Amino acid sequence: MVEKIGPYRVYERLGVGGMGEVFKAYDDRLDRWVAIKRIRPDREDAEDNRERFKREARATARLNHPAIVHLYGIFQEGDSDCIVMEYVEGRTLDSILAEGPLDPLRVASLGHEIASGLAEAHANGILHRDLKAENIIITPRGRSKILDFGLAKPILRSELDPVLTGKGQLVGTSRAMSPEYVSGDNVDHRSDLFALGVLLYETLTGQSPFKAHNTLATLKQVMLHRQTPVKQLSPKVPQELSDLIDRLLEKDPTDRPQSAHEVALAFGRLTGQISSGAVDQPSSGTQPIYKPTTTSTGAAFSASDTVLDLRPRSRWMTVVVVLVVLLITAFFLGRYLSGPDAKATASAANPIKVLVGEFKNTTGQERFDVTVGALFRTSLAQSESLSLLSDVQVADALKRMERPADSKIDPALGAELAQREGVRSLIVGSIAKVGSKNAITAAVVRPDDQVVRFSKSTTADTEDDIISAVQNLGNEIRSGLGESPAEIERTSQPLEKVTTRDFEALRAYTFGSQKLREGLKDEAISLLERALKLDPAFAMAHAKLVAVYSDADQAKALQHMEAAQANRDRLTEVEKYYIDGWTYRWKGTPREVIQNWAEMSNLHPREFAGHRNLGLALWFYENDLPGAVKAFERAFEIAESNSRPEVANLLSYCLLGSGRGAEARQYFEAAKEVNPLGMIDYFLAMDMQPEADAAVQKIANDAGGYAELGLVKADRGELELAERNLLASIAAASELDGKASAVPPFGAHTDLLTVLYLEQNDFALKARAAELFDLSSSFVVPKGLATHSSSVTVLTTAGKLLARSGEAGTAEIYAKITAPAVKNFDMPVWTAHQGMLEAEILMARGQNELALAKLDAALSAANLIIVRESKATCLDRLGRREAAIAEWQAIAESRQQAFVEGYLTSFGRLFAVASTSLAEQSVARLASESGNQELAANKRAAFAARWPGYRR
Repeated sequence: MVEKIGPYRVYERLGVGGMGEVFKAYDDRLDRWVAIKRIRPDREDAEDNRERFKREARATARLNHPAIVHLYGIFQEGDSDCIVMEYVEGRTLDSILAEGPLDPLRVASLGHEIASGLAEAHANGILHRDLKAENIIITPRGRSKILDFGLAKPILRSELDPVLTGKGQLVGTSRAMSPEYVSGDNVDHRSDLFALGVLLYETLTGQSPFKAHNTLATLKQVMLHRQTPVKQLSPKVPQELSDLIDRLLEKDPTDRPQSAHEVALAFGRLTGQISSGAVDQPSSGTQPIYKPTTTSTGAAFSASDTVLDLRPRSRWMTVVVVLVVLLITAFFLGRYLSGPDAKATASAANPIKVLVGEFKNTTGQERFDVTVGALFRTSLAQSESLSLLSDVQVADALKRMERPADSKIDPALGAELAQREGVRSLIVGSIAKVGSKNAITAAVVRPDDQVVRFSKSTTADTEDDIISAVQNLGNEIRSGLGESPAEIERTSQPLEKVTTRDFEALRAYTFGSQKLREGLKDEAISLLERALKLDPAFAMAHAKLVAVYSDADQAKALQHMEAAQANRDRLTEVEKYYIDGWTYRWKGTPREVIQNWAEMSNLHPREFAGHRNLGLALWFYENDLPGAVKAFERAFEIAESNSRPEVANLLSYCLLGSGRGAEARQYFEAAKEVNPLGMIDYFLAMDMQPEADAAVQKIANDAGGYAELGLVKADRGELELAERNLLASIAAASELDGKASAVPPFGAHTDLLTVLYLEQNDFALKARAAELFDLSSSFVVPKGLATHSSSVTVLTTAGKLLARSGEAGTAEIYAKITAPAVKNFDMPVWTAHQGMLEAEILMARGQNELALAKLDAALSAANLIIVRESKATCLDRLGRREAAIAEWQAIAESRQQAFVEGYLTSFGRLFAVASTSLAEQSVARLASESGNQELAANKRAAFAARWPGYRR
C-alpha cells in the first residue's frame, strides 16, 4: 500500500479497475477526504488509457450537480496521471441489488435523481457511455451519485477524438449498450437514456433485460430482442413505471423520451404519485403515458431538451420539416388551449404548483421594480389551492442552472426553471403606464411550450390604488386556475390588511426582506425601520425585526414582538406562527414552543424557520437528538445558501450526539464559515487525538483558539497546560466584553472548573466557581427563559463539582438559585440538571439511597450522560459494584453523546470527555476489586492510552 500520492495521505485502496486503482486519501491542506483515481501505466494500451483518463477530467470538470461526483483536480505523478474527486461514503448500487430488487417508490426516486444528473451532463455536451449499477453509489442518506465519467464522450462533433473512436473498439458494458452504439452508428444523449432503462429494469426485477451467456449473445439480444415488460415479471410494479422503462428501452432512439430532463420530470411525477397512492393501473390497451408528445419532441427551448443528432447531414431536412409542422401544430394547439375551457382544477386537496416570475416594469418609475411582483406573490400565497415555488427553491434552482441568484425570471428562463422543478403554471406580469393610469397584467403560461393559457388585466388610477388592484388581479388569476369563488373568499384578506396601505412602506419592506435573505442585516434593518416610520402598524415589518434582533438586542426584539402581536390581525398565518414562537420562547413553556414550531413545519413545510426552530427547541429543551436531526435536515434542504452553514453547524452536533459521526463530518466541514473550530470538536468527540493535535496547531491565538487548545491538552491529561490556555481564553474574551460580544465566556470557565477539580485544587476551584456564579446567577430569572438559558446548567454543573469537593453548603446555595427557574419553565433538560445537583448534595452528606432515587427521577426527565455519571458514582458509593460497572461501561462508550450534551447544556465539553475517559479508570478499579483482573488490566490500558499525561 502506498503511503502518499502527491500531497495526499493514502488510507486505503477502494478498488481496482481496467483503467487503474482508486484510493481513499486525506487532503491536509483543505482538511477533507478525497478519492484518487490513478491510471495504471504498466498496460500495453496505457497511452490510450491516459488520453481517456484526461478526457474524464475535462468532462467531469464541467459538471456541478448533486447527483454527480465532483472533480477537485488532476495532476501527474511519475508515469501516472491522477484525478482527485469528491469522496462519497456509501454502497454501489450493484452491491445493494445483490440483496434483492428495490421497491417501485425507491426506483422512481432513483430514476429521478440519476436522470437529473444526466440532464446536467447532457446540457454540458457530455455523455456517460457506461451507465450501470456499478457506477452508481448510494449515500447513507439514500441519495444517488453517478461515478466514473472515465468513458464519457463529448457529444459535439468538434470534440470527437478520431484516435479513440476510430479503432472499431466497443468500450463499455455490453448489457447496457444501446442498439445504435452496438451497430456502429453515431450516438447522442439518448444512448445514456437506454442505459438508464437497463439499470432501472435491473433494480426492479433483479435481472438484465438483455443478459445472455456471453458478450456476443448479449449484444445480439440488445439489437433484436424485445424485453419482457417489468409489469409481467413484477405485478406489483405500477403500470406507468413499467411503461416508462419500456419507452427508455426502445430500439429506435426517436421512440425514446427525447431528453434526460423530460425523463427526470416523469420520474419526479411518478415518485409523488406512488408515494401518495395516486398511480393508476391502466389496461393493456392503454397508450403509455410517457410516449413523447408533439411538444416535447418538437420544441427545444433549453440545452437540456435539445436532441443533438450526429447522423449524416441528409437527415437534417427531415428533422427541419418535422420541426416546422410541429411548431405550427403547437401554435394552433396553444390557441385552442388558451380558451376559457382550458382551466386547471385547483383545490386544497389538489394544489397546483406555481412559479411567479418577473413583473416587468415599463413605467419608468423605479419604485415599482420588484415591489409589484412581491405584492402579487403575497396575494397568491393566501390560497390553499396553490403551491408557490418559494424564494429558496428558486434560488437553489438558479444555482443548479449556474445562473446568478438575482436573475430576472423572464418567460424564457421561467419556462426552463418551471420544467426543471415540475411546476405546472408559470405566471409573468407587467406594470405599464396607460395615460394617467397604471395598467397591471398577469399571464398564466404553460412552461413546456410557453403558450399563454389565459391572462388578466386591471388598472390603478393612482399609486395608492395599486395594492387593492393587485389583490383583485390575484383573485382573478386564482379563479382562472380553477379555484372556487367560495375558497377565494374564505382565504383572502385585503392586502392592505396583511401588508400595508402605504406603497412606499411596502417597497422598503420588500427590499429590506431581500437584504435580510442576502445576509445584509444592517441594510435590512435600515429599510425595515423606514417601513415602520411610514406605517408603524406594519406587522410583517415588526416580525422581520424580531428575527433580526433576537440574538443581538433582546429588548428591541421584545418591543417588535409586542408591536406585531398588537397588530396580529395584519399577520399572515406563517407570520403568526413565527411571532407566537418567539412569544412562547420568552413568556411560555417548552411544550408550547415545540407545539408551535411543529404545527408551523407541518402546515407550511417550505418555511425554513419552522423546521430550524423546531430542531432547536427539541435539542435545547428535551435533548431529543433524533427529532432535532430530522428537523435540521429538512431546514438544511430548503435553506438559502447564506443560512446553510448555520444549519449545518446545528445538524453536525446533533448527528454526532446521535452516534452518527460518519454523517456528521460533512456538515462540520460545511459549517466552517460559522464555526471554524468545529472540526476540532469533531476530532475530540470521535477520539481522533492525532487529528485534533494537528488541527489545533493551525488556530489563532484568540479566546476561541486558547479554549480549544486547552480542551485538547486536557483530553491528553496535560492539565497544567490546559489550565494555562483556558485562563488565557478567559482573559482574551474579557477584553472583548462590551465590544464584540457581551456573552460571558461560560465554556472556558466550566472547562477550567473541571480542570481544577481534576487537579484537586480546592482553593482555586472555590474561587473560580464563585466567579462563575457571579457571571451566571444574574441571568437566572424566576419566570420565563433567561437571555443566557445555559446559566441554569452552568450553575448546576459548577454546584456538582463543588459538592464533590466537600462544599455541599455552597452547592446548596446554587441549587436554591436555580430551583425557581427550573420549576417555572419546566424544561426537561433543566429538570434533569437540577435533580443531579440535589442528588450530589445528598451524596456529599452521605444520603446515598435518597440521592439514587433523586437521580432516577432526573433521568426520567432527560437521559443525560452528566446525570448518569452521578448515578454511576452513587452506585459505586452504595457498594453496588456490578451495577456501577455496567453504568461506567455505558458512559465510556458514549463519548460522542456526552460531548454534545456538554456543548449544549453548559458548554462543559471538558467534563463530558473527562467523564467518558475516567469511566475507564472506574471500571478498572471496580473490576479489580471484584477479582476480574483481565477486565481491570484492559481498562487501565485503555485509560492510559487515552489520558497519557494524567497524574492523580
